[in-house]
Amino acid sequence: MDHLQQLGTLYDVVDLSKAGRCATLKPPSNGSTHSRPALLLLGESLELLARVVHNNSQKNVLVVVALNPGASIANRVACAGWLHPKARPMIEEAGYYYFGEDPMAAGMFRLLESALCATQTMLAAEAVSLGVKAGLDPQLLYSAIAGAAGASCVDGKVDWNHLCSTRRANGTFERLAVDFGSSDLKASRPSKIAFIGLVLRAAGHNVVGYDAWKPSMDRYSAGGGICSSSPEECGRDAEVLVLMVVNATQAQQALFQQCVAQALPFGASVILMSTVAPSQAIALSERLREVRNDLPFFDAPVSGGTPRAATGDLTILCAGPVNPNANSNPDGYAKVYSVLEALSASRGKKENLIHVPGGPGMGAAIKLVNQHLAGCHISSTAEALASAARLGLPLRLARAALLSGPAESWMMGHRGKHMLDGLLQPPTSMIDIFVKDMSIVVDEAARLGCAVPLASHVQQQFILGRSCGWGKDDDSR
Repeated sequence: MDHLQQLGTLYDVVDLSKAGRCATLKPPSNGSTHSRPALLLLGESLELLARVVHNNSQKNVLVVVALNPGASIANRVACAGWLHPKARPMIEEAGYYYFGEDPMAAGMFRLLESALCATQTMLAAEAVSLGVKAGLDPQLLYSAIAGAAGASCVDGKVDWNHLCSTRRANGTFERLAVDFGSSDLKASRPSKIAFIGLVLRAAGHNVVGYDAWKPSMDRYSAGGGICSSSPEECGRDAEVLVLMVVNATQAQQALFQQCVAQALPFGASVILMSTVAPSQAIALSERLREVRNDLPFFDAPVSGGTPRAATGDLTILCAGPVNPNANSNPDGYAKVYSVLEALSASRGKKENLIHVPGGPGMGAAIKLVNQHLAGCHISSTAEALASAARLGLPLRLARAALLSGPAESWMMGHRGKHMLDGLLQPPTSMIDIFVKDMSIVVDEAARLGCAVPLASHVQQQFILGRSCGWGKDDDSR
């Protein structure tokens, strides 16, 4: 006997999808003042449910609502209303989401989920359009975003063939090592890594760090790390330079004004891991080639935030040189791979390291789309949870149910928890960061001639948050 049949032994079942507009509940029989509990199976009409509940004085009603399947759970059901004493263990065993005594709550949750799913679908369409305008293969874009902060269940439902007929691009960074030499290049490790922006040492690399913010230097030094007094000193004798700074301006200052590019030895490699506009990544690459044409430039932005950076589990979107300069060191590519693998695959997830063909600027282009989705998903998560609160739904249950369904997103899981737990201190990602990132999205979209009305609205929401004095607060505020 399935779970609904079991509940049918306790309730009179009324299928509202078949009962029509005149559906009613059975009146008490044999002169009794008490009627048998009713179980209402909601069809598509929330209005019909409201009418039936309103027009019947009977209070012992349980509403059962079928929800759309999620990525991993096919049969999802929400229910609300009066629970027969014997019904609770049945719905718990079935895995139904029980939203409390208000019989309208289950239907309202389905409405909320449908609205959020529609929003996610529109966001995915807008983001993919931006990616195509930036010259990205949609299938590669999906593969990259699937493991990043912009991921959602909706992305996997898109038929990319409607958008682009190109074949799926090669998506692993391992190809880069094969393209530029033998397979044993992977084992090569640089003797010194200069890291401007600080992370990395736990993987056993010799890392010398510099950060413009002294507390970061102090924490790194207290943990046994070696610090430099200037970017130029940091770059001296380093075989790999990693730039993980706030923006393109800081990267340019470090490389050219603070003389890091001149301090690097012959054949060193430069990895830019910051979130910058694709056009800025290209400009930095071209400027470096003019100053030092022996230094290959890798555009390798990251996704995953502070928690995943600390565990070496970042998603890295790496676009290296298309045509390596004859003056560059072939072994340098293997050393770059060694560094990026330490930052992305410490937990064995080699798929976190994604090779993006097309040269510098293309890694930033995928990050552009990811930040479009990530920023917009923060906004849609906040809106969905605020709506759930206004509807009187239990918030943690609503979030758990949303995470199991077609409106699920990485941000609902991560930032949604922060929103319910209260203001996070210290912040994992500040509102100021998304003011910058969403401004990059909107500006680049304008440069490419791509309309992004949803992203533009979200950009203004983050700007409003900063204007309220919340810029240094966690972006889940």
